Amino acid sequence: LIAGDAMYFLLVYYSLLNDEVL
Repeated sequence: LIAGDAMYFLLVYYSLLNDEVL
């Protein structure tokens, strides 16, 4: 993966985790 794509994936995944917690 490209660094930019990896960062984007982490941001999306992190946001999904936040939605699950909330």
